[in-house]
Amino acid sequence: LHQRLDFDLYFRIKKVDNNRKYGNKCFEINATQKSFLCVCDDNSIRESWFKDVKQCLDKMRANRKLQDSKKADGRILDVAPVWIPDDFSDRCMVPSCMKKFTFTRRRHHCRYCGRLICSACSKNQLPHFNKTN
Repeated sequence: LHQRLDFDLYFRIKKVDNNRKYGNKCFEINATQKSFLCVCDDNSIRESWFKDVKQCLDKMRANRKLQDSKKADGRILDVAPVWIPDDFSDRCMVPSCMKKFTFTRRRHHCRYCGRLICSACSKNQLPHFNKTN
């Protein structure tokens, strides 16, 4: 399933150096709807993709097509967090919890920070970023 991400003033791209799993072969795409890690075959491909996307963003911003897209709408986060991969940790990443994941204690992703958390810790909720809801 494909999803279109809007190039608004919240959209950004960031190189990720020295990633524990992928080294210097990845970069982040951060958008309002979804953020994720892009993994390339090697650093030269990463550099090429990064340069092309950044050039497109810079061009759009220079043309002022994005100037009105960032509004004070009461949101808590400008962009969605990048989710930590499921195989990154076998424990809840809330420091006061740290319980081991099991068949019955399943992994969840925090919608605020992207960390892996257990169901007990996922009960904590943030108010919706849109004040009209």
